[in-house]
Amino acid sequence: MKMNKKLLMFGILGIFSIMLVSAALVTYYDRHSQEITSTSPIVLSGENLHQEVFMNTDIRGEPITIENLHTEDINIELTYEAEDGITVSYLAKLELYSKDAEWNEVGESSEILYTIIGEDFIVENDNSGTMAINYVEPSDPYTGLFRLPTDITSSFTGEKFWLVPDTTDANNDSMLDSWNPEAYQFEHDVVSYTKGDSGIMTIPGSSSIVLIPIYHVGLYDGTTTVETIAKPTA
Repeated sequence: MKMNKKLLMFGILGIFSIMLVSAALVTYYDRHSQEITSTSPIVLSGENLHQEVFMNTDIRGEPITIENLHTEDINIELTYEAEDGITVSYLAKLELYSKDAEWNEVGESSEILYTIIGEDFIVENDNSGTMAINYVEPSDPYTGLFRLPTDITSSFTGEKFWLVPDTTDANNDSMLDSWNPEAYQFEHDVVSYTKGDSGIMTIPGSSSIVLIPIYHVGLYDGTTTVETIAKPTA
């Protein structure tokens, strides 16, 4: 009996097609899709208010909060963009406490504001009857040496700032007249300062830092916007 060649060819192609389909079916069992949205862990927030000033004036801006949403510490470069004739300094808050014999913090805290980034290092101290000093680590023998904020002209890291009675240095030789810790308040954290218009800051994980901008308006005439920017470090 003769078989129709067309039927034979169709049958072969059909078997081949089934084989191809079967092979394709076993290339994977299943799939799972995951949608990912990437966002910055560093968030800057604060009020944006319009202020009118004269030339050659310093004005205090609204506080800026830098928040780290990540659980790990993140280093950022803080800088700003502004028109020529306008510069910015950023002040940070430092809490100071009295300490007991075991060096534990006791009592109510006092506060000072200090420049963390800016061309000039300044300290704002509204605590009556006191002066803020940068205590220089003791040598051997102990000297009680300190610097006043106005003595500081360059960047530094990890320095200690204290509040001491304004009568502590009676002879004005930049040395504590005596060791009287019961009358002093000591830094809760050490202080760092970057001279210039940008600096590296560490924002602790799941924490925030509040900065107060000081806008130095020089010979600028007009209306402009100053932007504070948090950049990733290299």
